[in-house]
Amino acid sequence: MNKKILIIDAVTFAINMLLFVLLRISMSFIGNRMFEAIIFGLLSMTTAFVTTYIIWKKYAQNVEKGNVAVAISLLIAVVLIYPLPFWEFLGNSGTNVAVNLAFIFTYFGRIWIYVSYLIRKRSRNVTYNIGNNSLASTKNYYKIIAYYGIGVMAVCSLFVIINMFIPLPDIYAKLLSNYGIF
Repeated sequence: MNKKILIIDAVTFAINMLLFVLLRISMSFIGNRMFEAIIFGLLSMTTAFVTTYIIWKKYAQNVEKGNVAVAISLLIAVVLIYPLPFWEFLGNSGTNVAVNLAFIFTYFGRIWIYVSYLIRKRSRNVTYNIGNNSLASTKNYYKIIAYYGIGVMAVCSLFVIINMFIPLPDIYAKLLSNYGIF
């Protein structure tokens, strides 16, 4: 497992939890307001893109299977931690949805980036019989998967920006109510 990627993933998760705590405190004292939504939305998007950019440009070529497992675990942790009752996020529309979306799709995008670089490493270890350059153009196909992960994060950032001005409903409450949990 690449320890530098692990540290960046852990720092991203810690920032996510810090934003949850700060968001919970601000909801207690301020309430859901546009200024709060813009600040927390920008902080979550900035954290997501800066840490993912660092991983992609500096460390992704050395990703290991353990890093994929950690990213999947952190994705599951964010999904499970968000609806806990002490946050009081369930059923509230607004900033909490933006922060949660940003980090869920950060880990989702990273999983795609990690998998793409694992595929790249594996394909580099295989010897091809390239006759008359038939496979020469396929050597960078792993980038399509990585760009998909980045694209998912970009689409998510669009939802975060929309949520800054028009609060999106909390889908967790809807999902949990469909199963009789909430």
